[in-house]
Amino acid sequence: MVDLNIQLPEHFLEGEVRCGYYIAPAMKKGWAVEMDLLMELDRVCRKYNITYFVAEGTILGAARHQGFIPWDDDIDCCMTREEYNKLCKVGPKAFKHPYFFQTEYTDPGSIRGHAQLRHSLTTGMLKNEIPFKYKFNQGVFIDIFVLDHVTDDEALFEAQKARCTKLRDEFYRAAHMTTRFSPVSNPIKNAGKRLVHSLLTGPLKNVYNETKYYRAYEKEWQRYNKEETKYMSFLSYSNGHKRNFRRSTCFDGVVYLDFEFLKVPVPAGYVDYLDDAYGNWHEFVLNTQIHSGIFMDCDHPYTDYIEGKREVVWPDYGHLVQETAREEA
Repeated sequence: MVDLNIQLPEHFLEGEVRCGYYIAPAMKKGWAVEMDLLMELDRVCRKYNITYFVAEGTILGAARHQGFIPWDDDIDCCMTREEYNKLCKVGPKAFKHPYFFQTEYTDPGSIRGHAQLRHSLTTGMLKNEIPFKYKFNQGVFIDIFVLDHVTDDEALFEAQKARCTKLRDEFYRAAHMTTRFSPVSNPIKNAGKRLVHSLLTGPLKNVYNETKYYRAYEKEWQRYNKEETKYMSFLSYSNGHKRNFRRSTCFDGVVYLDFEFLKVPVPAGYVDYLDDAYGNWHEFVLNTQIHSGIFMDCDHPYTDYIEGKREVVWPDYGHLVQETAREEA
């Protein structure tokens, strides 16, 4: 286990059963690193007077479980575009190794549509990305989503979304030819891709590159941020998907809720937030995650896996142990 800047309660890393679900030590290690990352984000945000909230499943976990949802594997945060821009300005220097503030501009090719704070001495790789051995930082992470205003005019929103979809297609197309390119088995095709890669990251880098289109994409989603609108959303992350719309009034203040052994900031209107996001959020269905899976190794850096020094072997992160847990909870 890597060294952390937070003090873990005694026995925290041991496996345990919550709500009929067994949380294995491997997941507890991941949780510990993620909470350490959250406290590092909190430190920087306090220093630079930046307002942030935990988001999505992390709010749900705080409100319903006073900690992680037992079968969840990550921490989500969010902030308004204004606050996000402040963080992006100071982040590259404010976070010191082993912490790494990752955006498309600090680590070209990651193109997430949001920022991530990572621990560089660990591994946190998305299951669907493991085969490609991407070169960008893939330490254990927390997500930092950015909130933009959604215009109340449906026709304007659809036109905005169409423009952004075209820009998104362009930056993904460019990225797959440059920083995100992956080797192919055919040596001739592989050599061709490497040639294209060298050209598009060298003499042609200002002609066709993902950062150019990504910057335009982000700018387009900010079009209505000076308006007072009913909804805000993680537009650059979800490309305008309505499931991520949240009432703007939710974010009019900050309150703190218990989360494991920490206190975390949530929107003052977190009940409305959860109603919008999950409906009847007091009830739950066991082992429902939005992720395709995150491989976490809190003992070894991601570079070991990219360079072929280690092979991915999925540990037991947890499993259902009680079929009637939902009714008894």
